[in-house]
Amino acid sequence: YAHNRAPLNLVYSYSQELLANKAKEETGRDALAIAIWKTGGVTIEWASPWEKIVSEEERNLNLLDRLTENTSVNNAPTANSFSSSFLYHLRKYLIFKDGAGYSSTTDEDLAVLLAAEYLRTRTEASQETNPERIKTYMGELTEIMKIYLRNDKGEVNFTQLYNPDGALVIRFLANKGVIR
Repeated sequence: YAHNRAPLNLVYSYSQELLANKAKEETGRDALAIAIWKTGGVTIEWASPWEKIVSEEERNLNLLDRLTENTSVNNAPTANSFSSSFLYHLRKYLIFKDGAGYSSTTDEDLAVLLAAEYLRTRTEASQETNPERIKTYMGELTEIMKIYLRNDKGEVNFTQLYNPDGALVIRFLANKGVIR
């Protein structure tokens, strides 16, 4: 996504760089890369292998679709949704590692922290308290934030690092949406 006032030649060259560096080099071939370019420049950059977003069993509903359906629009939470403030506060639960990404002790620890923050930030309109549903949401959100690399054999490996921009991509897609 690029803001309508962003210079087209810069957007085009950045998109080529994003595909070459982020999608192919960093994540490995067969990856999806998303950048959001607002008036001040690129604010969000995220990439993930396709196989981590779309499972063989669920070709019609991928991880991005499931998460955007659970995200509130315009910061007005509804049942089963993440608020915008919840998504923006994710960085404080992760430890920055040398410009490569953020780390956490384990996926489970991160999911517990995210579940607690979700419960703290929910409002009257958002009364989801079912622990199993919250655990599922947090597991999917943790999955979308993971940084993966494809090795020389073509296997996708988790780097033990997270990119909170994955959650912000979810917020952006929920707000701006896709016309279907």
